[in-house]
Amino acid sequence: MKRARLELLGGFRLSSGDGQALDVPARKNRAQLAGLALAPGTATTRDRLVGLLWSDRGDEQGRNSMRQALVALRKDLAGLAENPLLLTGDRVALDRRHVSVDALDLLESSVEGDAAALRQAASLYRGPLLDGLGSIDAAFEEWLREARADLATRAARILGNLAGMSEGA
Repeated sequence: MKRARLELLGGFRLSSGDGQALDVPARKNRAQLAGLALAPGTATTRDRLVGLLWSDRGDEQGRNSMRQALVALRKDLAGLAENPLLLTGDRVALDRRHVSVDALDLLESSVEGDAAALRQAASLYRGPLLDGLGSIDAAFEEWLREARADLATRAARILGNLAGMSEGA
């Protein structure tokens, strides 16, 4: 069975394994999926999500908002063959066995260093991370700014390496 696909570069798009587009209408749910997809390691805490997306609210209200968003996100993901959300105690993760993520694929391809892998990585960079998402929360905006800068720097490095390989050929 083919994995679902989450595209975060150049905008936001989620599609099922058979290519069917899935709607995730709430911007905070899109942001939450991106945060989970790009979380260091494989999981993040609920507190981190609250801090990123509901930092302007009190702890209890932020956690309630996050719980409601997770319920809505599960409904948004109901069209997928396998639910990629993993909820274990205080940790939340996106199961990469069930969904591929373009930004992570770019990072993985860029590490290999051969021309084919670098071309693959370059083809994945279609623009800034979550382009057009709009304002969510001050803490999320800071995270997004840093993540965008990192991915743009890596994309520029990939293109530079490809250009160097072309000149040397």
